[in-house]
Amino acid sequence: MAWMLPVLKFAAISGGIYLAIAFGLILSQFPKKLDVGNGLDFAVLGALPELPPIQRLKTRNGSRLNYYSLESNVSGPLVVIIHGSGAF
Repeated sequence: MAWMLPVLKFAAISGGIYLAIAFGLILSQFPKKLDVGNGLDFAVLGALPELPPIQRLKTRNGSRLNYYSLESNVSGPLVVIIHGSGAF
């Protein structure tokens, strides 16, 4: 049981250093308010009557990815929405 005290001491010091670095980073980086104007207004896009046909992309590893390509005549920020799961 003489080995237990040095192991606990090492774990406590390591954990303390980890937490000190984490709290130091949290406290030193306050969020800043972004000037985004009115934000994103999706109402200008209107409703899609129906989804366009699915397009398919074959990747380098042989997988197939399905996607929709939506055209817009509205100028503004580009929004890319990606959804995926890690399950195969």
